[in-house]
Amino acid sequence: MKGDDAIFRRGAEQFNRGEFFDAHETWEVLWLEATGRDKIFLQATIQIAAAFHHWGCGNRSGTLSLLRRGVEKLAGLPHSCWGVRVDQLREQAARWCEALSSDTGAPGLPIPKIEFGPVSPTLLRK
Repeated sequence: MKGDDAIFRRGAEQFNRGEFFDAHETWEVLWLEATGRDKIFLQATIQIAAAFHHWGCGNRSGTLSLLRRGVEKLAGLPHSCWGVRVDQLREQAARWCEALSSDTGAPGLPIPKIEFGPVSPTLLRK
């Protein structure tokens, strides 16, 4: 639905501004009603947003745990969902997982961004 797309994009804007808790809350409204792979995609983005909220609160282990779960969910999805470049988000989040797993300092990586690309025939939305 068009309204769902607007809600998702609002969450993406919040995420990209570093408002991770707000993005999580915005996307959760969609996730509660979603089914199938849409639900998996939304849960992954929520987990990644929650991970970076934890990072901002200094919770390294919570960040890593949620990022790993989000990356695992994104791994089974097409390259584009809801217009988002899933492969790019997955790659950026996976680099954070690797850095957090192998180092005790800050990863020195930019926080991922939700980027929209051309609509793919594999877009999950009905």
